Amino acid sequence: MRAELPIGREPRCDDRAMGFEFDDLPHWEFTIVEMSAGIYRVTAVRDGGIRGESSGSGAEAMLEDLKDWARKTARDLAARRSE
Repeated sequence: MRAELPIGREPRCDDRAMGFEFDDLPHWEFTIVEMSAGIYRVTAVRDGGIRGESSGSGAEAMLEDLKDWARKTARDLAARRSE
């Protein structure tokens, strides 16, 4: 699985999860957990408690979708702060 995923930095691993941080998404941490054979939960958490989550069989696609969601959320937060 490690070679298939687009890694921003070297992943942090434990027995169940792989954690990722990406340079273009500061303040966000992404985690992939294999829940059962071929079924993953991908989570995005931002400092301050904003959280997104997706579950299914395509870990790489879910990670990319959550990264897009995190970028949009960061833009929305920045726009609210500038109002």
